[in-house]
Amino acid sequence: MNIKIGEYMLRVLDCGVFKLDGGAMFGVVPKTIWNKTNPSDELNRITLGLRPLLIEGRGRKILIDAGIGDKFNDKYREIYGISNSGKSVAEELSRINLSCGDITDIIITHLHFDHCGGFASYDPGGRPELLFKNASIFIQKSHYEVALSPSDRDRASFIKDNIDPIISSPNLKIVEGDVNIFEGVTMKVFNGHTSGMQAVFIESEGESACYLSDLAPTVSHVPIPFIMGYDLRPLVIIDEKKKMFDELIAKGSYAIFEHEHLTPVGKIARNEKGYYFEKVFHQNSQCGDNL
Repeated sequence: MNIKIGEYMLRVLDCGVFKLDGGAMFGVVPKTIWNKTNPSDELNRITLGLRPLLIEGRGRKILIDAGIGDKFNDKYREIYGISNSGKSVAEELSRINLSCGDITDIIITHLHFDHCGGFASYDPGGRPELLFKNASIFIQKSHYEVALSPSDRDRASFIKDNIDPIISSPNLKIVEGDVNIFEGVTMKVFNGHTSGMQAVFIESEGESACYLSDLAPTVSHVPIPFIMGYDLRPLVIIDEKKKMFDELIAKGSYAIFEHEHLTPVGKIARNEKGYYFEKVFHQNSQCGDNL
């Protein structure tokens, strides 16, 4: 799916799907509620999308996140229900006549395996190798520090072979706080899901969109109480969601959902019952469709 935001073209890529436990994805929300919109399989897992975003404009080609990648063995592919054959981020770029070398900048929302795994692959010797050698890589200092020394609670989310090629890149740029890296492209920091997670706000010529990362991973997570068991600071992310959603509503911004496998782009609205997802496009999205 392509979204035109002023001078920028936003391309929502499709890097396949994977599965996580539905209870973990919806925290205290009962299964009788979330199972209606996100039906689970026999292992209680729900299907999640892998939707990196490519921003093109003003001489930049900016890639946000890269999916889960291909560095999993068969056991882990089965555990996480990974289905991404033919949908690596490199293959997605090739479909629009781009290569990894064309990417000028990378924004990593956070270093959990389902967000950064696709930035590197194994070389013929079995060593993880960064695929995007020309790109500047932006990450928050507080999250960089967490990834190097994770807690027992979230250690499994950080995989050494994903992280090492990134942090050893000579193009790594560690930033602190909300940063406008290019005109109209701003990284905003959120700490409810994990320390130093970045959502990305794109604004140009009176139009705007926000790549939400795990602030709201799917459209089913728009209602405020629908937060993940994976979120480290539940009360913090509840407050962060409200503030961001109010900003998106006020500006009429598009919302882009990184783990939504069916309808990754829409708008957030609010009524007397609370916040809800509003469809603006009614098909299973593929690159080439335009809003």
